[in-house]
Amino acid sequence: MAIALVDVSFNVDQGEIVACLGRNGVGKTTTLRSIMGLTQ
Repeated sequence: MAIALVDVSFNVDQGEIVACLGRNGVGKTTTLRSIMGLTQ
């Protein structure tokens, strides 16, 4: 298993819209799954 994310943090204020952009394999899905609590 490869480590896709290390020490990532960000803040989203009320009313803001945030996008997660990047090429394939850079951790977009892993980031979203981590936010939702679906990854270890």
